[in-house]
Amino acid sequence: MNPPAFKSFFSSRRLFFIALLFAASVIRAEEINLEKVKAEADKGNAEAQNNLGTMYFQGQGVKKDDTEALKWFRKAAEQGDAMAQDSFGRMLAHGQGAPKDTKEAAKWFEKAAEQGLVPAQIHLGTLYYFGDTGSKNYPEAAKWLRRAATAGNAWAQNTLGVMYQHGMGVSTDPKEAAAWYRKAAEQGNAKAQSNLGQMYASGTGVKKENAQAYLWLTLAKERGEVTGQNFLKEFSADLSPEQIAEGNRLVEDYRLKLAKAQESQAAAASGK
Repeated sequence: MNPPAFKSFFSSRRLFFIALLFAASVIRAEEINLEKVKAEADKGNAEAQNNLGTMYFQGQGVKKDDTEALKWFRKAAEQGDAMAQDSFGRMLAHGQGAPKDTKEAAKWFEKAAEQGLVPAQIHLGTLYYFGDTGSKNYPEAAKWLRRAATAGNAWAQNTLGVMYQHGMGVSTDPKEAAAWYRKAAEQGNAKAQSNLGQMYASGTGVKKENAQAYLWLTLAKERGEVTGQNFLKEFSADLSPEQIAEGNRLVEDYRLKLAKAQESQAAAASGK
């Protein structure tokens, strides 16, 4: 089963983009000293080896060289560095610096995933979903995406919701799907906001509530989510002026609540 709604969350290159978004190593300015990092890496320092691999992969302070990046990521990965394991697996999955080998990539993703690295859990779950390791394995995909979702990753939460909605690797459970959509939607994930809005509109997994549907679909629209935007247009056509007014009130209340939460976070960060 491969519902169209689910396909929108993935593409043949999704793995790479997720990696760049969630797992790219960040090297501090003081660490961009090739000789210093190389010296530490040669001594066997796993962190330095991972940093050197990142420098070569990104072309940061050195000429971009995937072969060198792969070499240093592997050295750090073999010492148990989770970030390096994920980066090494990512390069193998895309044939960067070596021939493409998704089965070997999966082994390294799992090592990092077992250490709790969320990007690796997402990468491994995605490989199993697509069947890039040889055959599709939705239960394994759900297992690893659930770990990432439980850790709070909004993308994984939304995707797990889709899997529960369509019974992919898990028993079909609309209520569970709605619960995961809500977790992701409250973090601002536009896909989840669209999905949750549609569930409120149809009464699937939640009590049918037009105002709630309008709220989440509007938020998704404001974030540029096309499916939610199109659904909202059709959905709103059947609402009364009073229902639309109630929906807009919820939208404004949500914005105020969000603004206050952001102010509190900013104040906490500044120590006020």
